[in-house]
Amino acid sequence: MDFIQEKLRSWFYEKRTTAEGIFREISNWAEATLEEKIKPTFTFRVLPIDRLKFNVKEGGMEFIVDLDKRTCDCSEFPLDEIPCEHAIATIDRIYQKKSAFCSAYYSRDFWLKTYEGHVNSVGDSTTWVIPDNVKSEITKPPDAKVMLGRRQKNRHVSDTEFKKEPRCGRCKK
Repeated sequence: MDFIQEKLRSWFYEKRTTAEGIFREISNWAEATLEEKIKPTFTFRVLPIDRLKFNVKEGGMEFIVDLDKRTCDCSEFPLDEIPCEHAIATIDRIYQKKSAFCSAYYSRDFWLKTYEGHVNSVGDSTTWVIPDNVKSEITKPPDAKVMLGRRQKNRHVSDTEFKKEPRCGRCKK
């Protein structure tokens, strides 16, 4: 238990100092995710439908992006709560910050709140104050039924699961 406490304490300290050291609006992970999604957006065609609603053409496909509702037809934007590639193309079109359309959970403030707590040690067990009603309780381990026989090595495959057909290594038939 002492090792786990020390490890948690060091992790919280490291994460807290990292979060205090960034001056961006969103976390490092969210910033890196946005940077990855920016690359393919240069080939998209963005056509306005409304003030915050756009039609994005990617190759032969079309996606409707609604920045007001934070939705896209690809379903990635509402799922991750980080703008998808299509949403990033529309945000660039209206000259807004991409970080403003990310969820508040990715913000620096939430990141700091996550690690603001401290992991305190429990101290020496001789200094603990234990009430009498707790001391008098006898705690036994739960009853566990020990199965007879050898343990199963492979799991049982259900009848509803998809089974692969055997194929030839040469001709793939």
